[in-house]
Amino acid sequence: MSEPVVITGRSLATALGRGLDETWDSLLAGRSGIGDIEGFDASGFPCQSAACVSGIDEQSLDLPRRESRIMDLHSFVLMKCATEAMAESGRPQHEDGGGDTGFFAAIGMVDYKQEDLIGAVSASRDAQGGIDYDRFYDQNFRDIFPLWPLSMLNNIALCQVAVRLGLRGENTVFSPHGDSALQAVAEAAATVVEGGNSAALAGGVGEKVSESSLARGLLHGMLNTRDRVDPCRPFSNDRAGGVLGEGGGAVLLESRARAEERGASATAAVSGYGAAFGLADPANATTGPSTDAIQRAMTLAIERAGRSPDEVDLVIAHGDGTREGDRQEWEAISGIFSRQDSKTRLYSSKGALGNLLGGAPIVDLILAERMIQTGLIPPTYGIGDGETIAGSMLVRGQPLEARPRVVLINGFSYEGQAGSLLTEALG
Repeated sequence: MSEPVVITGRSLATALGRGLDETWDSLLAGRSGIGDIEGFDASGFPCQSAACVSGIDEQSLDLPRRESRIMDLHSFVLMKCATEAMAESGRPQHEDGGGDTGFFAAIGMVDYKQEDLIGAVSASRDAQGGIDYDRFYDQNFRDIFPLWPLSMLNNIALCQVAVRLGLRGENTVFSPHGDSALQAVAEAAATVVEGGNSAALAGGVGEKVSESSLARGLLHGMLNTRDRVDPCRPFSNDRAGGVLGEGGGAVLLESRARAEERGASATAAVSGYGAAFGLADPANATTGPSTDAIQRAMTLAIERAGRSPDEVDLVIAHGDGTREGDRQEWEAISGIFSRQDSKTRLYSSKGALGNLLGGAPIVDLILAERMIQTGLIPPTYGIGDGETIAGSMLVRGQPLEARPRVVLINGFSYEGQAGSLLTEALG
């Protein structure tokens, strides 16, 4: 990029904590946020584990009932993280009427709440237990909240956050998987570089764990239906899939010159982005990106940052623990960082945090910045002493003091898109 785009504010929420410090300390201590699903009865599903967040709701955010009526966990997480990232940056809210701050977010599928419909449907049952549609459409449908359809639009969450924070700059929503979060960061950085906005917020949130999201995960073949203990083991030889994760994060980006002008501190810059498409199995539209697509995305990110593979200290992998997904990604990574004396290390957060889909790369970007600050890389959870396809490149067991300065972050879609983002320490 012609001018460094730096991170001046950040916030995240995960199953390991409602903030960065709590999540970071837990990762260093080798703890996992994955457990049995308790929010609903998941006994009928072959996967009954997930990494769920708690304590983030309309009460904790002091939201009026009128607004929260069409919100759910993804909206609450985005609101929390966006608000805290803006506050930490020290950038005044409603500056220039809000028109100078962009907002780009990755938000996945949003499912309706059964309780919003159950009253109207129950009142319309006939004597045989079926639905009397004449009764439903003549009168009982009026019991459904009129704005109910809005709750299923993922861009409503972006709109609600933008209104609350007074953000009126360039904006859009990307969906639904990991590559979308990297697009959000890339677009936020681009609007800063091109002068569309002097700053931009980039956010990403995972889907709420529900019956519908579990069904989608199973259809994509991404969930572990075999193991209840350590169900996500990225790059392990005995990996069998992963689990869903809730949470997300947000970062505020602005030019280094602008940040220095207003006295804002910054540790890391976003310096390169690459994207490519290609199905691992062209006959199956949900197999994820091919080795070639992953490799092209990583190569583009490195080249656009003006770097070489030898300069990359760490790859934070998509690493979802699936048999084929990890194999394709490892083949791509080893094809670029293949030298025997390579200093590059490998890490995945999904063994501890679950798969946050559109929220995962934003969380990984914030973790990468903390790794640059502290010089530490947390261990990849769930591997232990077992054999891995990644060998000594994978950080596991104990935190590694490696002092990474250039970090490459991967995020994929299960429809074949691959994205990579490079972040690096400021000189």
